[in-house]
Amino acid sequence: MGRAGNAMDRIQELLMKIWKEGVGKMDVRKSGAYRFLPSYRYEAHSHVEYEINYVLSGKCMMIFEEEYVPLKVGECIVISPFWKHGFLVDAKSGCKIQQTEMSVEIPESMKEIFPFCDRKVPYRLIRDCEDLVPVMEQLSRHHRNDRETYRAALLDLSVLQLIAALGYHTGKMQNGMAGVRNEKIRDLMKYIQEHYHEPLQIEKLAAGRGISSRFVRRYFTEEIGMPCSAYIQTLRLNKAKELLWETDKSITGIALEVGYGTPQYFCRIFREEIGMSPSAYRFSWKEKQIKKQISTQTDTQ
Repeated sequence: MGRAGNAMDRIQELLMKIWKEGVGKMDVRKSGAYRFLPSYRYEAHSHVEYEINYVLSGKCMMIFEEEYVPLKVGECIVISPFWKHGFLVDAKSGCKIQQTEMSVEIPESMKEIFPFCDRKVPYRLIRDCEDLVPVMEQLSRHHRNDRETYRAALLDLSVLQLIAALGYHTGKMQNGMAGVRNEKIRDLMKYIQEHYHEPLQIEKLAAGRGISSRFVRRYFTEEIGMPCSAYIQTLRLNKAKELLWETDKSITGIALEVGYGTPQYFCRIFREEIGMSPSAYRFSWKEKQIKKQISTQTDTQ
């Protein structure tokens, strides 16, 4: 076995060290297969866990400030703790993801063996990693039943198995960073992110960056999974939902703030895409918050 045998022994030794010293520190917050509707968007957020997402069907995109990472079937992204990231699903078919969010103490000294644990890097993109799916599915099954006598130990072993698999895949890749590499497209997307509430003409934006509008439209459709116009509309509607939740601004004020010329047009688009009027959406959110407050008060009494 020679050198290969020594390397295997070293990996096993490190895994046992993680398990031995990590008892009480390994925790799976969330694990399962999740389906997201077309044009679904989750605003930028961060958490203390590693987030592992394997795309089972459809297309989506992770957004890291100025970095845009398109993902398609068969690809997996490992997001490091505390890095802000947003999530956007394509407009056609939606997306299904096998996801695990887990906390585990992996010393920085081990990042040569387990490269994904380098928290200085926001994410690692992995391809050709179908073997991760059964590992993540097994972890999910144990997570649902972790209160049973042996399930807790099996869950920890599944976490170790996933760590080993991620270490293997990220170790064989020279660079797991693979966002939008085209600087002109990335600059255009950044501009749209910051100016979605303004009138935007793709032809003008493309020409100003020395690329054709046809190329931009093809890129959005093929890589992002939605037309550029749908991408802009998704940004506007999600900001509108946020304002409906968190402020008492008028419907007219919100419509103008997010880039719609008239409240009538805004309400029509909102109803078509969200399935209810902006007013009904605001009321449903407030109703949920009131029920949550009542439930919290009842629990503390």
